[in-house]
Amino acid sequence: MGFKEIINELQAILDSKKSRQLKRIKAVKELVERLEIKLAKFERKLEEAETNKEKKKIKRRIRVCKAQIKNGREAMETLANEPEEE
Repeated sequence: MGFKEIINELQAILDSKKSRQLKRIKAVKELVERLEIKLAKFERKLEEAETNKEKKKIKRRIRVCKAQIKNGREAMETLANEPEEE
């Protein structure tokens, strides 16, 4: 295998790794956005909740949404800051 072929193959591998990484970031971002929509919905429902049982259930969902949004953002940051291998 010649030098040019080695370089091209290595570049293709690195590009595909970068592509996979970008796809993962995009997927996480989309999920975080969907969770943010759900969070807003739950916060509206909380204002309308009548019973304590309902309020507790909605508050629990809000906590879960906030925690997962935080985790998702941290994952995106980690993925974005992963060093590229040479």
